[in-house]
Amino acid sequence: MQGFKKVTVDKTVYEIHEMAPSKALRILTRIFKLAGIPLGQFASSVDDNDSLLKKKVDTDLIGKAVEKLAENMDEETVHDTVFELLECVRDKGGLEIDPDIHFQGKIFHMLKVVKEVLTVNYADFFGGLSVVSKAARRLAVTKSGNPA
Repeated sequence: MQGFKKVTVDKTVYEIHEMAPSKALRILTRIFKLAGIPLGQFASSVDDNDSLLKKKVDTDLIGKAVEKLAENMDEETVHDTVFELLECVRDKGGLEIDPDIHFQGKIFHMLKVVKEVLTVNYADFFGGLSVVSKAARRLAVTKSGNPA
């Protein structure tokens, strides 16, 4: 059975439904192709008590991420990825929404909702990524004797 989480974005309530693993993996692959290097740098900057999705990002890292996205991004991939992520979103009554109608004139709001979709569907992965990154840093320090 598919689970969901109710979230509020700018005073609007949504249900964010979990994706099937096969769909989540397809989208995750696209996300890594778009932002893989900055995402890796971001993961390596997470402290022991941080969550990757809740971490405050420094401006240099944001700049690098935007630069990498600009290099890799094409209109069709971004559109398809965002709209596929939004397939998980329902209104507060559980009804599907049409993103072209619901988010018309509200692109920033739409991207906030996409962030919630990513949080619901990938929180365990990004949390695990930060753990793996921290373990790799510790191993590098142990082997070299110097901080990585």
